Amino acid sequence: MSPRYAVVVVALLASGCATMTPPVLTGDHAERRAKLQTLDDWNLEGRIAVAAGADGFSGGLNWEQRGEKAEITLRGPMGGAAIRIHV
Repeated sequence: MSPRYAVVVVALLASGCATMTPPVLTGDHAERRAKLQTLDDWNLEGRIAVAAGADGFSGGLNWEQRGEKAEITLRGPMGGAAIRIHV
């Protein structure tokens, strides 16, 4: 691997390690939990990483909850292959 290629790879990997400032939560936990449990519709978007011994992968996650129905989408790296689960 050429040194120039290695620098690009390290820079791309390091940029994925950036963190966001966590939100400031107000009120107590029990109050917040009770309020969240009343939600029927919500959406979760994020990244996932799976490690199994020497193997592993990362990808995206999208969970849309609409009442009792849910659609969960798992995507491979860089938006590659996807699997959708309807519940």
